[in-house]
Amino acid sequence: MSSFGPFSTATVAVLIGVVIAWRLPYHLPRDASRQQRQQTAGHVFDALLFGLVAARLGFVLRWWPDYLAAPRALLALADGGYCAWLGIAAACAFVLWRTRRQQPLRRPALLAIALGSGAWLAAQGVDEGTRELLLASVPKTEMVDAASADRLWAQRRGLFFKPVAGYGGRAAFRGDKLTRRAWDDIAGGGYVAQR
Repeated sequence: MSSFGPFSTATVAVLIGVVIAWRLPYHLPRDASRQQRQQTAGHVFDALLFGLVAARLGFVLRWWPDYLAAPRALLALADGGYCAWLGIAAACAFVLWRTRRQQPLRRPALLAIALGSGAWLAAQGVDEGTRELLLASVPKTEMVDAASADRLWAQRRGLFFKPVAGYGGRAAFRGDKLTRRAWDDIAGGGYVAQR
């Protein structure tokens, strides 16, 4: 197993995913208030800590006989022993619970967890088959901005446009039903395009 100093590649991958997920809420659209960005980043950070603990506990429980034989190894966090799927599920469940009364913060927080998880899995070297399965299962999503506005308008018939800070289908638009007036609002920022 390759390493970076005393840390395994898997541990460095976890750190990359955590940093990306934690910093992403600070790059929310301009219409999101500073308080919303800070609250979202706080929820994401708490969820990441919760997810990391769950991922570590899942890994330890899986290999319990080995850890029982050498209990000091439980504290060797740099060994790369994390159960990715359990950590990601725990982080998402935590965000869903934490934002139950703050619906507008839910989507950006889950998006941050998803992107951080993707970076974690990519840095760990997830095999091509798993990446293809994830790509086939998760709709392709991209931010709507000035640079992509003309291209997305031309391709709108096969797209859905959703607000980044929205929830429950509010302010979502089906591309083939989109008017030019609504498009001008969407192209102003704060929306994602999904296939």
